[in-house]
Amino acid sequence: MASKRKWTAYSDEDKASAVLMLEVAGYPNSSGALSRTAKETGVPPTTLRDWFTGTHGAPPANVRQHKKSELTARIEGLIDLALEHAEKVMSGAEFKDTVTSAAILIDKLLLLQGESTQNTNVNQRILVEYADDEDIVTQAAAVAAQRYSGGTEI
Repeated sequence: MASKRKWTAYSDEDKASAVLMLEVAGYPNSSGALSRTAKETGVPPTTLRDWFTGTHGAPPANVRQHKKSELTARIEGLIDLALEHAEKVMSGAEFKDTVTSAAILIDKLLLLQGESTQNTNVNQRILVEYADDEDIVTQAAAVAAQRYSGGTEI
């Protein structure tokens, strides 16, 4: 006698949460995101992929949007708390850990919002305010002294 296959019923909320976890993990651009999320949620990878692509059993858009709004608000709140804490502990390992946590949360928030987390602009310019023109010259001279020696770049 053949054994019957077990089917798991997932609520729309469960599906929406799993799809959002997949997004936050960087799927489809991040290698291994699907398998990691499947392992964390206990949902088979093919099922997760089907929900994500909308080919079969996807959560309703309104449920997904509601869950996404809730998660976005929670992440934004955690970012605020992390940055407030970082201001209090401006030195040491605790500061570094706090800022790293905030950066990870910002990264996840960007993924959730469908934005890129990679900085692809190689030629970025950083604008710095100086007190006056003399300060600019002093700073430029210091940079030049560090970068050049005897007219040649170090």
